[in-house]
Amino acid sequence: MAIRAICFDLGNTLKNYESFPLNWQGFYHDAIVEVLRSINIEVTADKIQAGDNVLLKFNTRVNPRDYEVNSETIFEELFHVWEVMDSSEIKTAEETFDSFFTRQSKLYPETISILKELRKRNLKTGILTNIAYGMAGERLLRDMADIREYIETFLPSTEVGFRKPHPQGYISLTNRLKVDMPECIFVGDEAVDITGANRVGMVSVLIDRNSHNVNYGQTHTIRSSNDIMQLIDNTMLE
Repeated sequence: MAIRAICFDLGNTLKNYESFPLNWQGFYHDAIVEVLRSINIEVTADKIQAGDNVLLKFNTRVNPRDYEVNSETIFEELFHVWEVMDSSEIKTAEETFDSFFTRQSKLYPETISILKELRKRNLKTGILTNIAYGMAGERLLRDMADIREYIETFLPSTEVGFRKPHPQGYISLTNRLKVDMPECIFVGDEAVDITGANRVGMVSVLIDRNSHNVNYGQTHTIRSSNDIMQLIDNTMLE
C-alpha cells in the first residue's frame, strides 16, 4: 500500500529539547523559583519542596499514565499547597514554567527542508506529541510557529485526552488526515512512539540520532529526518 502521510513526534524528533533530559525532575528547583517570583510569592524551602512533590506526582517519567492532565489542574494543586488564593495568577505561573523548559528549544537544521519536500510530493503531514505537565496547546503552537504552515494536523495529548502509546491519538491523527493506518509513517525517538504506531498498524520509524541502536520493534530506523525521503523512495512507494 502506498504511503500517503508522514506523521511525527515533536520533541527530539523535529525540535531539539536536549538542553533538558527527558525527566525534568532535576530542574524543578530552578523552575519553581522562577514561577514563585513571577507571581510575587516569597521563595522558601518549604514552598520549593511542596512544589517539587506536586510536579513529581505528575511526572510521567516517574509515574506513567495513559490519560492526560492539563496544566490548569497541575497549577491549581500547586497554588493550593503554596496557599496562593489568587487564581488569576495561574496563567502567569503556567507561562513562566513553560517558558523555562522551552526557551532553549530549536528546530533541527533539516526539519524545514524535509517538511517542504514532503509538501512538494503531496504527502500529508501531522504531529502527535505527548505534552509535559499539560502545557497549553496555544503555547506549543507558538513554540512551533516556524513549522506550523507545513503541518496539516497538530494533535497534543492534552487535546486527545490520552498519552502515547494509547491508540486514540494515532486513530484521531489518521482520521483527520483521511488516510488508512498502513498508509501512514509515524516517526519518533522513543519507545512510546513505536509501540503506539505498531499497535494501530502504522509504519513505525525510530529516529536514532545518537546511534544507540535500540530496538523497540520499529519497522525502520533512521539517523536524521534527512533519511525520510530515501526511506520513502527506496521502500515505501515501490
